Amino acid sequence: MSTRTPWRRYRSTTRRAANWILACTMACAPLAFAAPQGGSPPAQVPLTIDGVAFENFGTAVAIDGQTAVVTTPYAAVGATDGAGAAYVYVLAGATWTLQAQLSAADPKPFSNYGRAVAIVGDTIVVGAQSADGAMDSAGAAYVYTRTGSTWSQQAKLFAADGEGFNDFGAAVAVSGNSVVIGAPSTFINGENVVGAAYVFVRVGSTWSQQQKLVANDGLAFDSFGNAVAVEGDKAIVAASQASVGAASFSGAAYAFSRSGSTWTQTQKLSASDAASENLFGQSVAISGSSLVVGAPQPILAFGNGGPGAAYVFVSDGTNWIEQAKLVADDGVQDDAFGTAVAISGNSAVVGAPKQGSQAGVDLETGALYAYARSSGVWTQQSRIRAVDGGQGAHMGARAALSATVAIAGAPDATVNSNPSEGKAYLFTLGTPVLSVAPAAIDFGDAPIGRTTTRAVTVRNLGTADLFSGALVLIGNDAAQFAIVEDACSGQRIAPAGSCKAQVGFTPAALATYAAQVVVPGSAGVQFVSLAGQGVPVPAQIAVTPNPVNALLDPNQTETQTITVHHPGDSQTLQWTLTQNGGNVSSRLHVLGDATPVPTAHSASSTGPGTFQHATGAPSSLIARPTGLPPIGQTLSHSASETMVSGNSISCGNNETGTTNANQFLRTFTLADFGIDSAFKVSSIRFGIESSTAGFPATVNLYVLNGFFSYFNLELVASTTIQVQAQSLSLIDVPISATIPAGSTFVLEIATPDLESLDGQFLPGSNAAGQTAPSYIAASRCGSGEPQDLADIGFPDMHLVMSVTGESAAPPAQCALPAWLDVATQSGAVAPGGSQAVDLHFDATGLAAGSYSATLCFASNAEDALYTVPVTLSVGDAIFANGFD
Repeated sequence: MSTRTPWRRYRSTTRRAANWILACTMACAPLAFAAPQGGSPPAQVPLTIDGVAFENFGTAVAIDGQTAVVTTPYAAVGATDGAGAAYVYVLAGATWTLQAQLSAADPKPFSNYGRAVAIVGDTIVVGAQSADGAMDSAGAAYVYTRTGSTWSQQAKLFAADGEGFNDFGAAVAVSGNSVVIGAPSTFINGENVVGAAYVFVRVGSTWSQQQKLVANDGLAFDSFGNAVAVEGDKAIVAASQASVGAASFSGAAYAFSRSGSTWTQTQKLSASDAASENLFGQSVAISGSSLVVGAPQPILAFGNGGPGAAYVFVSDGTNWIEQAKLVADDGVQDDAFGTAVAISGNSAVVGAPKQGSQAGVDLETGALYAYARSSGVWTQQSRIRAVDGGQGAHMGARAALSATVAIAGAPDATVNSNPSEGKAYLFTLGTPVLSVAPAAIDFGDAPIGRTTTRAVTVRNLGTADLFSGALVLIGNDAAQFAIVEDACSGQRIAPAGSCKAQVGFTPAALATYAAQVVVPGSAGVQFVSLAGQGVPVPAQIAVTPNPVNALLDPNQTETQTITVHHPGDSQTLQWTLTQNGGNVSSRLHVLGDATPVPTAHSASSTGPGTFQHATGAPSSLIARPTGLPPIGQTLSHSASETMVSGNSISCGNNETGTTNANQFLRTFTLADFGIDSAFKVSSIRFGIESSTAGFPATVNLYVLNGFFSYFNLELVASTTIQVQAQSLSLIDVPISATIPAGSTFVLEIATPDLESLDGQFLPGSNAAGQTAPSYIAASRCGSGEPQDLADIGFPDMHLVMSVTGESAAPPAQCALPAWLDVATQSGAVAPGGSQAVDLHFDATGLAAGSYSATLCFASNAEDALYTVPVTLSVGDAIFANGFD
């Protein structure tokens, strides 16, 4: 064994060595939580037509109320191939049905009729960017109106100054009696593809051009007009290839407002993080005072693409101000997120037609992401993918939204083996519903300075993902409560999903306390009322020796003395010897015998760790949760739960004072506790001498089959808990397992490597006595298998670990037999004190053999029924004359 040297902590950049170390105080590192992916998609209605390959049904989509429009630019119209069509669907009851098929009154092959579409009320506008207008192939837009259920063409719109291949009709938007049409390839002052947009207004049934819109700083290849949006007297015209400063092709959007019949540019919008080739303005949508602009960030000439984004702006009446940047929580490069956007009130959807792509594999099924706004904060509600989506379908290439009903196009979907025939999907977006239970928690009486925990469950009863904010405590007495384990703050909760947080109550005085837990979420805020009463700390009890053994010859008598201890520091211990354990409705504390458990390795197998053992003064128990069911049997090998400072070791780094991964173990043989049936574990308890950082620890229960080695351990239960920075604390952990009759089982507390947290953990222990060994395992210190702490030089480190549960057999038989008499049957012991009790054994008239009994001490301690097994062995009469 290596030389024990005093432990010192200092910073070093040298290689870290693993050693057994002792406690020090360090800062607590925060634990980061990762949000889960996904969300349940809402109900979907796929739309298809009886088409052919490469018709691209779903190239453009629009929806308003109970009417939806889907276009296919390459459908045949009569004998005209590739003339294009638009299909109108209406909601009747719960079913979407085809109401009409629209086409141009003057169909032209491959005019790109249906490249864009918009609807408001009973008016539909369809763009045909290669149709004939003022000149051949200058582009046009067709206006249709509905009377009853019949649609008819009302007008064909085209630019008065249109020229061939201006792409007039590549983008269309309609609001009331106003239509905005983009012509992104328009020449301006001889410059190529600068772009323009045209406003048309309707009076009665007559449409006329009101104004041609251009950017006041337009340049060649800006593509001004590639996307447009209009609502009332506000219009947005995008130029996705415009440059912002030195960021080429970063994109921009221009805001216009109308006064009378005159439109004026009021603002040029760009992303707050504008970067080259982001194509900000690839898509735009407006709803009231909110605007959303897509920036799909494709991989272009310089290969600096990204996953894509969408930007939300809000109007203050004069200017548009960026409110949020929307991104997909699972976005990857080249998803094209932002290719399509739509907004309605506080809901928005963003299309990502290449979502699902993998390197070397063209999946690109596409997805639509739904977002909701609450108090100015946007959160992703769900990722929607087609239930029948296929490779390369590009669902989300176009999208529209009306209230909570969205429509998305998948123009490259394969239908009936026809590639790119195309589909569209209608979705009813869900809403999250926040539910918190219980609404109130009464901790009741709780000992001063000890922590009682209760669970708060947060559920999502809605049909869209719920985002939980940070749980906080409020109220005058909030300091007496704490959120000790939090699996909810900052988490996404799927529909029908839930999470839990543990709330602790640690009263500081004899008083009544109250506070509230605030549980915020994307569906509102709820509150949990808290109340509790501080009461005195209960007394403690321990009896030594335990168990008691006597060996007598026939007809002999003997007196032995046992001692009742009060190892706590609060209240006077009031105890009495009871002969009816069934009347005590509390924990039965059973101290087991010591069946040897052979280990896999001897002490000599321990590796390079340097063992250190600091000294410290005993310290009484200061924290013990009391929130677990009180009835059952607590199995323990520890004579006392009082922990001692400076008594424990852990595998760690002496240079930094941090600890590495450690496992602390105890074995329990059911027969040692008088249990001959299966044992149902309900909770475990372990002590913490010192923890200087918050971290997750794992509690494991194993059944041992053979010698004590991890190879022979069968895991029967496991749970993870969040350990907080604390000292000299007892932790109760609910855990369920059934231990088979006749088994030896193992309790393990596993702590992770804490070097990255600059943290340290030491288990609670004492030297008060134990009836079976305490074990440690730590691969970093060369002890990969469980080692008896006594074998590696720490015989006084008795781990405070116990298991509570119930067995099928009666827990205790407390009646005193005739051969055993207890001189003192009750008493009072001050904190830290003890009381001697004489036991009188009388073998008169007893035949040779072994006799057993149980001393049952009922008290005001937490372990209200404390038992001491007693065994009397009577020798054979042939040895009565002194021969042995």
